[in-house]
Amino acid sequence: MADQLEESAVLMSKRVAVTDRAERMQQLDKAGLMACFASPALSSFLDGQDKKRFDELDDQINKIESSNKSSLDTANAQTDVVRRRIDIYEAENAANLSLRNDVLALAEERKQLENKGRKEALTKGYIEENGRLYSPREIKISGLIGTYCKYREASKKKAFTENDFFLKREAPIWELLTHYEKLLERTEKEKKVDGLLKEDISKRIEHLESVLAEYTKIILDLADLGIATPEFALNPESQRAGTLRFHDCMQLDKELDSTIKKIIADFEKWCAATGDRAVPPSSVFTENQNKYLEIQEKSRLMRQQAEKNLTAVKPYRLLLWDPQAYTPKPVDSLVKANIPLREVSMASSSKPLSHLSLMDLRAYANKGMYELLKNTKIKGIAKSDEDAAFTEYLVGKGCKSLEINTDWFDKGLFQPERLFKFLDKEHFKVKSIRSPSAQKPWGENLQAMIFEDDTLRQLALFDNSYAAMFVRMLGGGAAPSIHGRAEISGPKLKDKKLAGIEIGMEVSLARGEVDILDLKLPDPASIKPVTLEYISYKGEPKTLDLGEYYLEINAKAWGFVGASLILARDLKVSAEHGKLGISGSDDAIEKATETVKDASQDPAKPKETEPDVKLFLGAQVGCQVTGQLKWKPPVNIRPAPPVPGYARTNAWNTLAKLEVSVAGGAGASLHGAFSISMKDGRLRLNAKASLFFGLGATGSVSFEIDAKSISDWLRMIRTALIENDMHRLEWIDESAFSYLSKLSFLGIVTMGDVAFYAAQTEARVNQLYDSMTNGNRASLIGYSIASFPDKMGYKEWFAGLQPEAIGPLLHTLCSTPRGFKATDSSDTATAKSFDSTQAIMYQQQAIGFCIEWIAQSPTKQPFNAVIPNEAQRQFEEAVSRMNRHGLTSEEPKLDFCKNLYRLNKFMEEQTGKLGAERTTIDLRRAEYKKNVANLGQHINHLCSTTVESSPLGFISDAYNTTTTVYSGQK
Repeated sequence: MADQLEESAVLMSKRVAVTDRAERMQQLDKAGLMACFASPALSSFLDGQDKKRFDELDDQINKIESSNKSSLDTANAQTDVVRRRIDIYEAENAANLSLRNDVLALAEERKQLENKGRKEALTKGYIEENGRLYSPREIKISGLIGTYCKYREASKKKAFTENDFFLKREAPIWELLTHYEKLLERTEKEKKVDGLLKEDISKRIEHLESVLAEYTKIILDLADLGIATPEFALNPESQRAGTLRFHDCMQLDKELDSTIKKIIADFEKWCAATGDRAVPPSSVFTENQNKYLEIQEKSRLMRQQAEKNLTAVKPYRLLLWDPQAYTPKPVDSLVKANIPLREVSMASSSKPLSHLSLMDLRAYANKGMYELLKNTKIKGIAKSDEDAAFTEYLVGKGCKSLEINTDWFDKGLFQPERLFKFLDKEHFKVKSIRSPSAQKPWGENLQAMIFEDDTLRQLALFDNSYAAMFVRMLGGGAAPSIHGRAEISGPKLKDKKLAGIEIGMEVSLARGEVDILDLKLPDPASIKPVTLEYISYKGEPKTLDLGEYYLEINAKAWGFVGASLILARDLKVSAEHGKLGISGSDDAIEKATETVKDASQDPAKPKETEPDVKLFLGAQVGCQVTGQLKWKPPVNIRPAPPVPGYARTNAWNTLAKLEVSVAGGAGASLHGAFSISMKDGRLRLNAKASLFFGLGATGSVSFEIDAKSISDWLRMIRTALIENDMHRLEWIDESAFSYLSKLSFLGIVTMGDVAFYAAQTEARVNQLYDSMTNGNRASLIGYSIASFPDKMGYKEWFAGLQPEAIGPLLHTLCSTPRGFKATDSSDTATAKSFDSTQAIMYQQQAIGFCIEWIAQSPTKQPFNAVIPNEAQRQFEEAVSRMNRHGLTSEEPKLDFCKNLYRLNKFMEEQTGKLGAERTTIDLRRAEYKKNVANLGQHINHLCSTTVESSPLGFISDAYNTTTTVYSGQK
C-alpha cells in the first residue's frame, strides 16, 4: 500500500514538474483535477434536474430580453422621426407585454431554484450576500476590521491613555507599558529594591496589558489572516512598539487636521475682524502651508517604512493602512466533492507533504472508491469532512483508522512523542518511523498540521482547504518544511510593452498562498511616454503627451486564484470596475481549454465530470493588489510657478495609492481611452488599462489623483488648452473642469500651493472660492496682485490658464472698490489703511497686469485680425466668462462684448493722486488699452454699445439704459 501511494505521489510530482504549461494542464486533467470546479453561483449547488431547469430558464429569459433589445435598437435606427417614434412605441409595448406575461413567470421559477441553491450553499459553509458567495474567512476579516476600526477610533479619543501616578502626566498605555517594563527590569537588577515596589510595578503592567489585550488580539487575528494593520507593519516583532509608532502617525493626522483648521480660521478671522476690508498677509498662507506639507511628508515616510518592514516578514501580509478601503473578496470558483486530490505526509518521503490523485489508484482500489468519486455535489468549504473515498481505499488495503486522542495534545498543540508512545503501547509496528531519526521530522510535519481545534490551526497559519492544497501541490516542491516558502518561476507577462518581464513568485506552504512582491509594470528603465489621441474642436486629430507611468505592485493570491497564476502560460494586467488585477492570458486559457477537452475523453473517468479549464483559470481572475501608480510629468509642460512648497524635479511622483482590494475603484463611465472626472469630491483619472500597460491589458482603471500631483496636471491641461485654442477638452468632464478652474483661481489670488487646496474637501474648495468671488474682496485681491513682489510668478501661472479661472478673477476685480487694510505681518495692529480711491487704483493695476500676462503668453502663431492665436482665444474666452462661476450663455460673443464694455468703463475711472502716482496708473491704463486692442483685434470692432442717458444718470450709471450689440457671426 505504501508503495502504491509513493508511486502515485511520484507520478503527480512529474506532472507538476512539466515545464510547458499547456502540457502540464493536460497531465493534471488526466489525474482528474481539472474537472472538479464549478462557477461560484447559487445554481451550482442544485442537483442535476434542478440545475438543468435553471439553465433552461436562464436561456429563455436571456432570449426574450435580447429580442426586446434588438427590436428597440431597430426602432431607434429609423431615420424618419415619425416612423421612429411609432416603432419605438410599439417595441416598448411589446417588450412590456412579454415582460409581464413571460419573463416574470420564468423569473419567479428561477428565483425559487436560487433559494433552493442558497439553502444548500449555507449548509456547505458559504455565505451569500447580494448574489455573491463569500468564504467564512473573508467575512471574518471584514468583521475583525470593523472591530479594529472601533478600537482605532477609541485610541484617537484617549480611550487608551491613562493619567499615571508615577509619571505625573497623561500618556498612551503602550508608552506606559514600555516605561514600566524597563523599570521592572532595573529593579530586578538592583537587589536592594523593596519587593513591594516590584509587586506594584508588576500589577501595574498586568493592568495595562489587560486594557490593551483585546486591541492587540484583533491586530494579531488580522495578521493571522494575512492582513497587516499599521500597528503590525510598523513593528512586526512587537505590537506594542508598532502601536506606539502608529499612535505617532495618528498624532500627525491630528496635526494635519488642526493645521488646515488654523489656516482657514486665520483667513476667516482676518476677514471677519476687518469686515472683509483687510488683506491676509502672505505668511498666513505660506507659513502654515509649509507646515502642512512637512507633516504630510513625515506621514508618507512612516507609511513607506511600514511597507518596507512587511517585505522582510514571512509570510508576507497585505498592508491595510486605510481600514475603510477593504472590501470582502468573493469566492472565485467552487470545488466538487469528487475531487480526487489528496495531501499526505509520509515519513518515507523527503518532502514535508506529498500529493496524489485517487484516479491513479483506480487499478488498486475496489469499486466502492470509484463509486464514491461520482459525487458531483459542491464540497463544503474548508471543512474536515469524512474522506469516504480515500478511507475506502485504505481500509481495503488492511489499514486501521485511529481516532484523534486528546491525550496527544498539550494546550491544544499536537505532541508527536505522545503519539509514538501510544503506538508502542498498542503494539503497532510502523516500519517508516521505527527509528528516532525518522520520527523527528515526520512528527514536526504533523505538529504543523494537526490541532485540537480550528482556532489554533488558524493561529498557526495552516490552511487545510482544497484550494490551499492545490497551491501547495503546484508550488511547494522545493520548500524544506511546511512553514517554509518556495520560490518559483512564474509566467511571463503577455504584451510587447511588458515582454520579457518574468514574474517571480513565492509560495507559502502552510497557508497555500502565492505572493508577488515588488513587481514593476512596465520596467521603469524601458518606459516610453504615454500619448493621448483626441479630436480637437475643429475636428482635427491631436496628440497629448501624458508623461510616463509604471505600476509598483505587491500582490497576494489565495487558493484557486493563486493556483491560476502558477498554471497560466501568460499573465496580463486586467481591470474590472476600475480595480486592478493580474490574470491568466485569454489566449493561453483558450488553447489549453481545447487541448484539455480533447484529452479528457477518458472512458474510465466518471461521465458527470467535465473539464472547465477556462472557468478555473478565469479570464478576469485577479489578485488583491497593493502598491502605487508612479508618474513622471511630460517634459514639455509649462514651467511651474514659484509657489511655496513646490519644487520641480525629474523624479517619479506617486500619482495614486492602491489599497487592499480597492486598487483604484470604479470611476466615471469611460467612453474613450482616457478621461478626468470627479467622484465623491475627488479628482479621478480614468483610463483604459491598455493605455498604460499595453495592448495585452484589459478593462479600465480609475485612480484618485494625489493632491501633490495636481499642480503638474493643471499645467499639462493648460498645454492641451492652448493646443485646442482655449476650447473645452472633451476628455475632461464639466464638474472636473470646474473644480480645476477653482483651484487655479485660488492659486492666483493667494499665490498659495494648489496642492494644499486640492487636499481639502470639494465643499471647502467651493466655500473658499465663493468667499473670494463675492465682490467684497475685489480690493483685497487687487492689492495682493498689484503689490506682490514676484510678478514673474503670476506671469508664468497665467500662461495657458483656463479662461474659466481668469473670467471670475476679472469679474471680481471689476467690483465696487472698498477701503481696506493690509500688512506684511500677522499682527492686525500694524495694518495700513487704504480708502476706496486707492482701492480702485490697485484693482485697475491688477486688471492691467492680468491682461498684460495674457498678451505676453507664449504663442505658436502671431496675433491676427482674422484667425486669433492662442492668447487672443484665451482673452476672448476669459472676458466672455466674467461672472462668479466662469460660465458662458448661449451667446458667448455677446457676453464678450458686454463684459469688454464693463472692463473698459471700469479702467476709465480716474484714480491716483496728481504726480508720480497718477503717472504710474496712467501708464498702466495706456498699456491696458494697447494690450486689449492687440488681443481683441479679431473681435473688438464687432462690438458696439450705446448708452441712453437718464435724468438721474448723474447719481448712478444704473439709471442709464445700456445696449450692447455683437454684429459678427455667432
